[in-house]
Amino acid sequence: MMEIYYLNSKGKKIYLDRAPYKMLSVTSLFDYEWTEDKILKRVIDKKDVDIVVSGENIDVYHKNISEFISDTDIDAADGIPGRLYVGNYYILCYFSASKKERRYINTKQSVISFSIKPKEGVWIKESLLQFRYEELQKDTSGKCYPYNYPYNYGLGGGYNSSISLESFGSMDFVLTIYGYAQNPEVCIGGNTYRVDYTVQPGEILRIDSRNHSVLLTKTNGVTLNLFRYRGIRHYIFEKITAGELPVYWNGDFDWDILLLEERSEPKWM
Repeated sequence: MMEIYYLNSKGKKIYLDRAPYKMLSVTSLFDYEWTEDKILKRVIDKKDVDIVVSGENIDVYHKNISEFISDTDIDAADGIPGRLYVGNYYILCYFSASKKERRYINTKQSVISFSIKPKEGVWIKESLLQFRYEELQKDTSGKCYPYNYPYNYGLGGGYNSSISLESFGSMDFVLTIYGYAQNPEVCIGGNTYRVDYTVQPGEILRIDSRNHSVLLTKTNGVTLNLFRYRGIRHYIFEKITAGELPVYWNGDFDWDILLLEERSEPKWM
């Protein structure tokens, strides 16, 4: 059974499928529409949900209401969206408005109608894949084999692997490389993600395709913008396609890739 909960920007998890907060099944949360304005895109519109708030007595009921409002209002106040999860999928959103029943204060239970404002019109599922050089046999040829593309010479040897991805569309990603890595280069399914910079031990390099950012976090916590060091022969923010994809990277470094699968509504099976 899939869980339903809200994770606010401070990391507080609020379950919405059990007491004291139960979301009713009649909702527009999963409604969506595609519209065309030069390009086809999803409409971002508010969603309506009804939540039963309850307590063992009036005092507990008041406490539960106060905590819920505090834990959801903080995201709107700070301008940082929370995540509303249904199973493995979440939508970035704010609780933007509420309407109450007439019997709201002097009771132990009430139904509160909330409006939810999505930041984006998509549901997202995150999948983390990890690659560790110690677990694989080294390829001393320095070749990347992306299907029938030309060999990628000059990488100086590295490691081969593969991934199998299921999705009906291309996926954004966050590629994380752990130093030490000199001019790290990762080849996935024919596209190369390269940064011409030396990542020192303990430093972390992140390539974010959604935000078009290349950031290095140093051991002292300072963040450097390495956008100008990105490889120019290949588009470093190219989305990851589905299918059987060969993988290659050019050095003895570990790396992860967080894949962001988008859907108009959560996948139910």
